[in-house]
Amino acid sequence: MERPVQKKELSRTVLARQEDSASNWGNEGVEVLSTPAVLGHMEYTCVQLLEGWISDTEMTVGLSVDMEHLAPSKIGEPVRVTVELVEFGKRPALNFQVMDDSGNLISKGRHERAVVDREKFERKLKDS
Repeated sequence: MERPVQKKELSRTVLARQEDSASNWGNEGVEVLSTPAVLGHMEYTCVQLLEGWISDTEMTVGLSVDMEHLAPSKIGEPVRVTVELVEFGKRPALNFQVMDDSGNLISKGRHERAVVDREKFERKLKDS
């Protein structure tokens, strides 16, 4: 299998779907992109970026997030999630931002992950 390219930044555009809404997360009637959905899209993008930095026997898991959710984004509208690797090691650190189509900042923050051995991690899950 060919190794992904080591990139320092990755962006992807996602459509804010109904399942991403604050209403879906218990804030009834609030049809905007929820904080949990922002976190999920950010984490997915971080995992994709880091695939180029780790071996096939490793994976990354989330450790911490420091995030500000600054503005609403309507369901049905696209948002751009950008992550930037600022530090790589056993605990990679990434900065992120989420912007709407007009360039307005929706969210920003920092995310730290841990590089772990995939087999050991999966074994721990089975044994617990």
